[in-house]
Formats: sequence, C-alpha cells, structure tokens
Amino acid sequence: MSCWVVPSVAAELWGCSIDAVLSGIRHGHLPTREDGGFTFVDVAPNSPRIETPLLPRISPPPTYTAVSPQELEALMGYPLPGPLMSSASEDAVSSDEPSIEEDSEYSGDWQRVRRRVARTRIAPQSAVPLAKAA
Repeated sequence: MSCWVVPSVAAELWGCSIDAVLSGIRHGHLPTREDGGFTFVDVAPNSPRIETPLLPRISPPPTYTAVSPQELEALMGYPLPGPLMSSASEDAVSSDEPSIEEDSEYSGDWQRVRRRVARTRIAPQSAVPLAKAA
C-alpha cells in the first residue's frame, strides 16, 4: 500500500538528507506525484497493494421516521395539549387573527430595530478587574 509524504518526511524516515531525496526525484528514481502544488514521494513503493472487494451498493436506512399525532399520543399515553403545528392545523387557524410575524415589534425594518436594541445593550463585564492607574 502506497504511503505518500513530502520529501522532508521521506528523508527523515529513510535517514538521509533532503538533497538525496530531491536528487532521486530529479533523476526519476523515486515515484512522485503532484497534488495542490506540492510534491509527494511514495515511501513504500514495493509494498503489497490492498484491494477492497466490490460490494453491492445499498442505501443506508433512514435516520428517523415521522411520527403522526395519533402515534405520538399513543406513545405518550395521554392526549396532546392543543393542536400540533402541522399543515392540517395551520389551515384550521383563523385568518382573522394577526399572525405572529405581523404583530411583532421586530417586523419591518430590521436595521431600525437593530439600532434600537444596540442603544439598550449592556456590554459583558470583564472577569479580570482592570489595574488602577497610580
């Protein structure tokens, strides 16, 4: 199995000078490759190759499954308080009531709100007391 390292590491592993490694690269005695503008040397060119067997590609199982409100009530053992926010319950909400986004003091011009909040912001206190000037 190949082991690609930079020339300085190869010199350290082989116990020789970097000039000897660079000379071997220049004369084509060492297997090299370029990657991202760097030169790499194979320090184990005659090692056996390990081939991975080709296995059939299977898709991984889903990481979660959706739980319906009925299943959730059955799992919890009691009815859920209020409607769950699903697409069906969102349709049931009256259009007469103002939405949270419309009624919020933070709706509209975010830059104006940011300036207002910045005026009332309290900076964090330093944990280390400052030295008093003498």
